[in-house]
Amino acid sequence: MPQIEPDLKLAFFDFDWLEKFIKKNPKALAYHKEGDHIVLTAGTRDLQKFVLKHLGEDELFEKPAELIRKTSSAVP
Repeated sequence: MPQIEPDLKLAFFDFDWLEKFIKKNPKALAYHKEGDHIVLTAGTRDLQKFVLKHLGEDELFEKPAELIRKTSSAVP
């Protein structure tokens, strides 16, 4: 789950997982391929539904990266 406070956490799509999922379920979500890349073309509601359905561990998102805000007192 993304978070902004106290530290910013970002999670990106796991494109290996997405590619395997789409190979097994080609009609699950509208997309097309550009070379080796998957381009999602589904509408907003379909994308939101797909993302919410696949929020679980070891699914659509990689482990979140944590970014820590430096305060002015931490700067030399």
